[in-house]
Parts: sequence; structure tokens; C-alpha cells
Amino acid sequence: AVTTLAQAPAEDVVVVGLENGPIILHNLRFDESCMTFQQDWGPVTSATFRTDGTHILATGSPAGHVALWDLDKRRLTSALHDAHSGAVAGAHFLHGQPLLATNGPDNSIKIWVFDQSDGSARLLRSRSGHSAPPTCVRYHGSTGQ
Repeated sequence: AVTTLAQAPAEDVVVVGLENGPIILHNLRFDESCMTFQQDWGPVTSATFRTDGTHILATGSPAGHVALWDLDKRRLTSALHDAHSGAVAGAHFLHGQPLLATNGPDNSIKIWVFDQSDGSARLLRSRSGHSAPPTCVRYHGSTGQ
């Protein structure tokens, strides 16, 4: 079953993420698969393409990892292990920038910047809230007591 679908920067090409881990780059005009990868962490939960001139595809997993695929070399180039404590619900590269935004059920949004000498990413910013339901709520009167 298809779990995610995203448009590539190349015309007529989409990435299709499947429930059992395959990632397929497919040309819709010619109805041909251009490239295929296999994500070993289970279903593909999200997919996004870098648009700053570097040909990288990022995919999310239910284990909280983000895989970074080099489309020129046709291989896994690096991974952000434990990017979230739970599935990577969404991932999106900011247009024309080396920045990846991710979110997950841990109630956090994280911005990753690709500025390392080996081309990998580091955490730039993170915002999070409660990751579990509150166990106690106290109300105060209008005077704050």
C-alpha cells in the first residue's frame, strides 16, 4: 500500500513510499520507474526533495529515523537516527535552502541544517511541547490563588 507521495523537482516525476519499505521514483509521463530504494526501518512515512542544487531525497520512518538518499550515486548517503521519538510524521526541505523541517508524535518540530563537511546534517532548532497527556491540572482563581 502507498503510504506517502511527493512531487520531485524534476518535471513529471514523483516519489512513492510503500508500506513494506520500497521507495520508487516514478516518471508519470512515460509510466516508468526511474529509481528504487529500500528503507529497512519499515513503512515510508514521509518524503521530500532538496531543492538547493543538491540531489538528495529524505524519507521518514516509523522508528523516528530520517534516511537521506543521494540520487546521483543512487545510494543511502546518511541517516538522522532517532530524529524523533516515534514515527517521522512529516518532512519538508525549505525551498532553495539546505534546511529540513521534520515533525513527529513527540510533539516536536525540528530544523536540520546540512552544513557539515561530509554533507550530513545537524540539528539547528527544535521546538516541542508536551509529548504525553497531562497527569494533573490545577486552576487558580482570578487573583491567581
